[in-house]
Amino acid sequence: MLGQKVAVGASRLFFNSQTSLVLDQTDLFGLWRIGLDKVSVIAPLLDEYRQFYAQNSDVKLALDFLSARISQNQSVVFAVSCGQDFVGFTQLYPGFSSVSAQAIWTLNDLYVQQKYRGQGVGSLLLNQASAFARQTEAKGVFLQTAPNNTRAQKLYESMGYKQDGYLGYFLTV
Repeated sequence: MLGQKVAVGASRLFFNSQTSLVLDQTDLFGLWRIGLDKVSVIAPLLDEYRQFYAQNSDVKLALDFLSARISQNQSVVFAVSCGQDFVGFTQLYPGFSSVSAQAIWTLNDLYVQQKYRGQGVGSLLLNQASAFARQTEAKGVFLQTAPNNTRAQKLYESMGYKQDGYLGYFLTV
């Protein structure tokens, strides 16, 4: 699938702190579903995201990883542009719940460049993730974040995400 601009409802209004006006967010940002044709412009964002989580910079690794996920239909990536630049992205992975016998989406990555934080980019991406989950008739969207990433936690909670009460475990192999 090629990258394509996603239609965003005009009813989403956001406060722009720089102008003190209420604007339709789509006037400021473009929302895209990323295909193989746009992976090269998103890879640097994935690299920045990985560095945020203390990984070494490796844009080629990010490019190869994204290309493989998208070409094999193993993930869905949405990104936000401002002018000609992409400034944030989210990556969703499909999964299933045996208990509810429904599909779920795991929002594994959400990243917004530092200078665009607090301007509604993260909210736009989260809204798109939930709209996509509804469109695909999934049960919902699951995500995790670092315990010290309190800014992200506040955003998630403001968007209706709740802690599910389960403990997470991971085994490195």
